[in-house]
Amino acid sequence: MEIQLSLIVWTVICFVLLSIILNKMLFKPVISVIDKRKKRIENANAKETLISQEKNRCEQLYAARLDEAKKRAESEKALVEDAARGSASAKLREEQAARTEAIAEFNRKTELEESEYRDALLIGAAKLATDFVASITAQTDKKNA
Repeated sequence: MEIQLSLIVWTVICFVLLSIILNKMLFKPVISVIDKRKKRIENANAKETLISQEKNRCEQLYAARLDEAKKRAESEKALVEDAARGSASAKLREEQAARTEAIAEFNRKTELEESEYRDALLIGAAKLATDFVASITAQTDKKNA
């Protein structure tokens, strides 16, 4: 068996040319698509973090308002109980009823605000997830087509 130098040279030349062609036409575009997808995922994660932080802030605000309302309700309840025992006048009872009504209204408003915050956060998160899935699906369909 004889080693043919020309065959080795042509094999090396073909390998180098194939490597150059594959690098330009396959490897670079695939890496570019992967990098773009990675950036989109990072952006989606950053948006999710912001939404999560806003949700936590709203929950803390709601909890603080709820605690405040509970404390007011307890103090009002104590006053109402004193009034019921006969230690307060009729005018005081009317004031207590008005305060109790105000607390109930405050609680209703707080619950409504909480509901609105949660709905807004859920809508935002759902939209973000839908956009992300749609973009990935579109790219996959484009790639398969």
